Amino acid sequence: MLIYEQQIRRPWRLLGFTAVIVSLTVGVILGQTEAYQPPAPRPAATAQAGGSVPAPQPSGAIPTPAPLTAPLGTIKQRRLEVTGAATALRIRTADLGEALFSVTAFDPSAVPQVVDAAGGSLLTLAPGAVVTAGAEVVLNSTVAWTLKVTDGANELDVDSRAGGLAGLEIAGAVSRGVLHLAKPQGTVKLAVTGTLGELIVRTEKDALVRMRLDEGAGSATINGAARRDIKAGATLRDTGWAAATGKYDARFTAQVKSVLVERLTSDR
Repeated sequence: MLIYEQQIRRPWRLLGFTAVIVSLTVGVILGQTEAYQPPAPRPAATAQAGGSVPAPQPSGAIPTPAPLTAPLGTIKQRRLEVTGAATALRIRTADLGEALFSVTAFDPSAVPQVVDAAGGSLLTLAPGAVVTAGAEVVLNSTVAWTLKVTDGANELDVDSRAGGLAGLEIAGAVSRGVLHLAKPQGTVKLAVTGTLGELIVRTEKDALVRMRLDEGAGSATINGAARRDIKAGATLRDTGWAAATGKYDARFTAQVKSVLVERLTSDR
Protein backbone atom coordinates (compact mmCIF):
# COMPACT_ATOMS: atom_id res chain seq x y z
CA MET A 1 0.00 0.00 0.00
CA LEU A 2 1.41 3.38 -1.04
CA ILE A 3 0.64 6.66 0.73
CA TYR A 4 1.22 10.02 -0.95
CA GLU A 5 1.18 13.11 1.28
CA GLN A 6 1.38 16.72 0.21
CA GLN A 7 4.55 18.61 1.17
CA ILE A 8 4.42 22.27 2.25
CA ARG A 9 7.38 24.51 1.60
CA ARG A 10 8.12 26.75 4.62
CA PRO A 11 10.69 29.54 4.24
CA TRP A 12 11.68 29.63 7.98
CA ARG A 13 15.35 28.67 7.46
CA LEU A 14 15.84 31.43 4.91
CA LEU A 15 14.20 34.00 7.22
CA GLY A 16 16.39 32.92 10.15
CA PHE A 17 19.58 33.21 8.10
CA THR A 18 18.52 36.68 6.90
CA ALA A 19 17.92 37.81 10.52
CA VAL A 20 21.46 36.75 11.52
CA ILE A 21 23.03 38.72 8.63
CA VAL A 22 20.99 41.84 9.51
CA SER A 23 22.06 41.62 13.19
CA LEU A 24 25.77 41.39 12.28
CA THR A 25 25.49 44.33 9.86
CA VAL A 26 23.82 46.55 12.49
CA GLY A 27 26.56 45.67 15.00
CA VAL A 28 29.32 46.71 12.60
CA ILE A 29 27.62 50.03 11.80
CA LEU A 30 27.11 50.88 15.48
CA GLY A 31 30.77 50.07 16.22
CA GLN A 32 31.98 52.36 13.48
CA THR A 33 29.70 55.19 14.66
CA GLU A 34 31.05 54.92 18.22
CA ALA A 35 34.70 54.99 17.06
CA TYR A 36 34.39 57.94 14.72
CA GLN A 37 32.37 61.13 15.34
CA PRO A 38 32.22 63.33 12.22
CA PRO A 39 32.05 67.13 12.42
CA ALA A 40 28.65 68.76 12.50
CA PRO A 41 27.30 68.94 8.93
CA ARG A 42 26.51 72.22 7.22
CA PRO A 43 22.83 73.06 6.82
CA ALA A 44 21.55 71.61 3.59
CA ALA A 45 20.19 74.01 1.00
CA THR A 46 17.47 71.64 -0.26
CA ALA A 47 16.24 68.15 0.41
CA GLN A 48 17.62 65.41 -1.81
CA ALA A 49 15.42 65.06 -4.87
CA GLY A 50 13.77 61.79 -5.57
CA GLY A 51 14.16 60.44 -2.05
CA SER A 52 11.68 57.76 -1.03
CA VAL A 53 11.04 55.45 1.88
CA PRO A 54 10.82 51.79 0.91
CA ALA A 55 7.52 50.13 1.66
CA PRO A 56 7.54 47.84 4.69
CA GLN A 57 7.94 44.16 3.86
CA PRO A 58 5.85 41.43 5.46
CA SER A 59 7.49 39.81 8.43
CA GLY A 60 6.43 36.32 7.41
CA ALA A 61 5.31 34.33 4.39
CA ILE A 62 2.29 32.06 3.97
CA PRO A 63 3.34 28.46 3.33
CA THR A 64 2.87 27.48 -0.30
CA PRO A 65 1.32 24.04 -0.76
CA ALA A 66 3.13 21.89 -3.29
CA PRO A 67 0.84 19.79 -5.50
CA LEU A 68 0.44 16.19 -4.43
CA THR A 69 1.48 13.97 -7.33
CA ALA A 70 2.28 10.37 -8.20
CA PRO A 71 4.06 8.75 -11.16
CA LEU A 72 1.99 7.46 -14.08
CA GLY A 73 4.04 4.33 -14.66
CA THR A 74 2.15 1.76 -16.73
CA ILE A 75 -1.32 2.55 -15.35
CA LYS A 76 -4.05 2.49 -18.00
CA GLN A 77 -7.17 2.51 -15.83
CA ARG A 78 -7.81 3.58 -12.25
CA ARG A 79 -10.56 3.95 -9.67
CA LEU A 80 -10.41 7.09 -7.53
CA GLU A 81 -12.60 7.82 -4.51
CA VAL A 82 -12.56 11.37 -3.14
CA THR A 83 -13.53 11.78 0.53
CA GLY A 84 -13.96 14.84 2.71
CA ALA A 85 -16.77 17.38 2.56
CA ALA A 86 -15.64 20.47 0.66
CA THR A 87 -16.82 23.96 -0.05
CA ALA A 88 -15.64 23.57 -3.65
CA LEU A 89 -14.23 20.60 -5.52
CA ARG A 90 -12.85 20.82 -9.04
CA ILE A 91 -11.91 17.69 -10.94
CA ARG A 92 -10.59 17.77 -14.49
CA THR A 93 -8.60 15.64 -16.89
CA ALA A 94 -5.53 16.92 -18.72
CA ASP A 95 -2.26 15.87 -20.32
CA LEU A 96 0.03 15.48 -17.29
CA GLY A 97 2.92 13.79 -19.05
CA GLU A 98 4.47 11.24 -16.67
CA ALA A 99 2.30 12.22 -13.67
CA LEU A 100 -0.77 10.16 -12.73
CA PHE A 101 -2.53 13.00 -10.93
CA SER A 102 -1.99 16.38 -9.30
CA VAL A 103 -3.91 17.54 -6.22
CA THR A 104 -3.71 21.11 -4.88
CA ALA A 105 -5.63 22.14 -1.77
CA PHE A 106 -7.33 25.54 -1.74
CA ASP A 107 -6.46 25.88 1.97
CA PRO A 108 -2.65 26.02 2.51
CA SER A 109 -3.06 24.42 5.94
CA ALA A 110 -4.83 21.35 4.53
CA VAL A 111 -2.66 18.37 3.65
CA PRO A 112 -4.39 15.99 1.20
CA GLN A 113 -3.44 12.33 1.34
CA VAL A 114 -3.74 9.58 -1.25
CA VAL A 115 -3.61 5.92 -0.25
CA ASP A 116 -3.19 3.36 -3.02
CA ALA A 117 -4.72 -0.07 -2.65
CA ALA A 118 -5.37 -2.88 -5.08
CA GLY A 119 -7.16 -1.49 -8.12
CA GLY A 120 -7.71 2.03 -6.88
CA SER A 121 -6.81 5.10 -4.88
CA LEU A 122 -8.46 6.90 -1.95
CA LEU A 123 -7.99 10.67 -1.84
CA THR A 124 -8.70 12.34 1.50
CA LEU A 125 -8.89 16.10 1.02
CA ALA A 126 -8.09 17.04 4.63
CA PRO A 127 -7.49 14.11 7.01
CA GLY A 128 -9.10 14.78 10.40
CA ALA A 129 -11.13 17.79 9.25
CA VAL A 130 -14.93 17.88 9.20
CA VAL A 131 -15.04 20.17 6.17
CA THR A 132 -12.38 21.78 3.98
CA ALA A 133 -12.18 24.64 1.49
CA GLY A 134 -11.65 22.00 -1.19
CA ALA A 135 -9.10 21.24 -3.86
CA GLU A 136 -8.36 21.03 -7.55
CA VAL A 137 -7.79 17.47 -8.71
CA VAL A 138 -6.18 17.04 -12.13
CA LEU A 139 -6.11 13.52 -13.60
CA ASN A 140 -4.01 12.21 -16.46
CA SER A 141 -6.30 12.01 -19.49
CA THR A 142 -4.52 8.94 -20.88
CA VAL A 143 -5.94 6.86 -18.01
CA ALA A 144 -9.53 5.56 -17.91
CA TRP A 145 -10.83 6.97 -14.60
CA THR A 146 -13.80 5.72 -12.61
CA LEU A 147 -14.57 8.40 -10.03
CA LYS A 148 -16.59 8.47 -6.83
CA VAL A 149 -17.23 11.64 -4.83
CA THR A 150 -18.21 10.33 -1.41
CA ASP A 151 -18.81 13.28 0.91
CA GLY A 152 -20.13 15.92 -1.43
CA ALA A 153 -19.49 19.63 -1.89
CA ASN A 154 -21.29 22.92 -2.04
CA GLU A 155 -19.94 23.33 -5.57
CA LEU A 156 -18.73 20.46 -7.73
CA ASP A 157 -17.14 20.98 -11.14
CA VAL A 158 -16.06 17.99 -13.23
CA ASP A 159 -14.44 18.68 -16.61
CA SER A 160 -13.50 15.66 -18.70
CA ARG A 161 -13.32 17.34 -22.09
CA ALA A 162 -9.71 16.14 -22.40
CA GLY A 163 -10.99 12.56 -22.17
CA GLY A 164 -10.39 9.80 -19.67
CA LEU A 165 -13.72 9.57 -17.82
CA ALA A 166 -14.95 5.97 -17.66
CA GLY A 167 -17.58 6.45 -14.95
CA LEU A 168 -18.74 8.87 -12.25
CA GLU A 169 -20.70 8.45 -9.02
CA ILE A 170 -21.78 11.39 -6.87
CA ALA A 171 -22.63 9.84 -3.50
CA GLY A 172 -22.47 12.92 -1.28
CA ALA A 173 -24.78 15.91 -1.08
CA VAL A 174 -24.07 18.56 -3.73
CA SER A 175 -25.71 21.98 -3.79
CA ARG A 176 -24.61 22.82 -7.33
CA GLY A 177 -22.82 20.62 -9.81
CA VAL A 178 -21.53 21.20 -13.35
CA LEU A 179 -20.30 18.42 -15.62
CA HIS A 180 -18.40 19.18 -18.84
CA LEU A 181 -18.28 15.92 -20.76
CA ALA A 182 -16.53 14.85 -23.96
CA LYS A 183 -18.02 12.37 -26.39
CA PRO A 184 -17.07 8.98 -24.93
CA GLN A 185 -16.22 5.64 -26.43
CA GLY A 186 -19.22 3.46 -25.76
CA THR A 187 -21.62 4.06 -22.86
CA VAL A 188 -20.43 5.85 -19.71
CA LYS A 189 -22.52 5.49 -16.57
CA LEU A 190 -23.24 8.46 -14.33
CA ALA A 191 -24.77 7.72 -10.93
CA VAL A 192 -26.16 10.28 -8.49
CA THR A 193 -27.03 8.66 -5.17
CA GLY A 194 -26.69 11.71 -2.92
CA THR A 195 -28.96 14.68 -2.42
CA LEU A 196 -28.65 17.06 -5.35
CA GLY A 197 -29.75 20.66 -5.69
CA GLU A 198 -28.90 21.88 -9.19
CA LEU A 199 -27.01 19.89 -11.82
CA ILE A 200 -25.93 21.16 -15.24
CA VAL A 201 -24.66 18.56 -17.71
CA ARG A 202 -22.89 19.96 -20.76
CA THR A 203 -21.77 17.49 -23.40
CA GLU A 204 -19.98 17.77 -26.70
CA LYS A 205 -21.94 17.44 -29.91
CA ASP A 206 -23.44 13.99 -30.45
CA ALA A 207 -22.66 12.91 -26.86
CA LEU A 208 -26.23 12.08 -25.92
CA VAL A 209 -27.68 11.61 -22.43
CA ARG A 210 -30.38 9.49 -20.85
CA MET A 211 -31.68 10.34 -17.36
CA ARG A 212 -33.53 7.89 -15.12
CA LEU A 213 -35.11 9.76 -12.23
CA ASP A 214 -36.00 7.14 -9.61
CA GLU A 215 -37.36 9.74 -7.16
CA GLY A 216 -38.44 12.34 -9.68
CA ALA A 217 -37.25 15.94 -10.00
CA GLY A 218 -38.51 19.45 -9.44
CA SER A 219 -37.55 20.40 -12.99
CA ALA A 220 -35.58 18.90 -15.86
CA THR A 221 -34.55 20.16 -19.28
CA ILE A 222 -33.29 17.84 -22.00
CA ASN A 223 -33.57 17.95 -25.79
CA GLY A 224 -34.47 21.61 -25.39
CA ALA A 225 -37.72 20.73 -23.62
CA ALA A 226 -38.30 21.93 -20.05
CA ARG A 227 -40.49 19.92 -17.69
CA ARG A 228 -41.63 20.49 -14.13
CA ASP A 229 -42.71 18.21 -11.31
CA ILE A 230 -41.34 15.06 -12.90
CA LYS A 231 -42.80 11.96 -11.30
CA ALA A 232 -40.72 9.23 -9.70
CA GLY A 233 -39.54 6.59 -12.15
CA ALA A 234 -39.52 8.91 -15.17
CA THR A 235 -36.94 8.45 -17.94
CA LEU A 236 -35.86 11.36 -20.13
CA ARG A 237 -33.44 11.08 -23.04
CA ASP A 238 -31.92 12.93 -25.96
CA THR A 239 -33.38 12.06 -29.34
CA GLY A 240 -31.37 9.23 -30.90
CA TRP A 241 -29.84 8.08 -27.60
CA ALA A 242 -30.63 4.39 -28.13
CA ALA A 243 -28.74 4.19 -31.43
CA ALA A 244 -25.81 6.41 -30.40
CA THR A 245 -22.38 4.79 -30.07
CA GLY A 246 -20.94 7.32 -27.62
CA LYS A 247 -23.38 8.31 -24.87
CA TYR A 248 -24.04 8.82 -21.16
CA ASP A 249 -26.49 6.85 -19.04
CA ALA A 250 -27.34 8.83 -15.90
CA ARG A 251 -29.34 7.42 -13.00
CA PHE A 252 -30.57 9.47 -10.05
CA THR A 253 -31.64 7.44 -7.02
CA ALA A 254 -32.41 10.49 -4.86
CA GLN A 255 -34.73 13.35 -5.66
CA VAL A 256 -33.24 16.18 -7.70
CA LYS A 257 -34.29 19.79 -7.48
CA SER A 258 -33.15 20.80 -10.98
CA VAL A 259 -31.23 19.17 -13.82
CA LEU A 260 -30.30 20.66 -17.20
CA VAL A 261 -28.73 18.84 -20.15
CA GLU A 262 -27.31 20.95 -22.97
CA ARG A 263 -24.63 20.91 -25.66
CA LEU A 264 -21.24 22.51 -25.18
CA THR A 265 -20.43 25.60 -27.23
CA SER A 266 -17.05 27.14 -28.07
CA ASP A 267 -17.30 29.76 -25.29
CA ARG A 268 -17.86 27.23 -22.50
